[in-house]
Amino acid sequence: MKTSSEGREQQAGNDAFQLEDMRVRSEQFLIVWRAIFDYAQIAIRTIIFANGAGAAAILTFLGDALQEHSAPVNETLLGLAAASFAMGVACGVLTAFIAYLSQYDVIRMAIASEGRVPVGSSPKRITGIVLAFVGLGFFLIGIGVAICGYLMPN
Repeated sequence: MKTSSEGREQQAGNDAFQLEDMRVRSEQFLIVWRAIFDYAQIAIRTIIFANGAGAAAILTFLGDALQEHSAPVNETLLGLAAASFAMGVACGVLTAFIAYLSQYDVIRMAIASEGRVPVGSSPKRITGIVLAFVGLGFFLIGIGVAICGYLMPN
């Protein structure tokens, strides 16, 4: 009788150890998951903010320059710069939407596979990353075109 009691206690100890081990691994996974998600959100927000700020600055300066005729500027180039910044904002918003869809797919797959998260790339992830870089490219193009608009007046 003592032997079966000791066996149950040992089994309970093993079960407790396995549960604790699973909890620790889950917490470690969640920490990494949150860090990746936070970095992605920061990048997307930065693309949207930088392009939005660029568009607002161009439009503000262009409005003042056209009304007061204080500084000679190339309105066409500044308009193109504003359009480039607007496209950058659009890319940032699309990136955020695709990131949401990608995260939804990952969670759906993790639930279906009993907690195992798929590793690797998917078309949605790749599209989101490409759109983020395109948004950054629109920002850089907008800056270059805006500088040309200020340096090469009509």
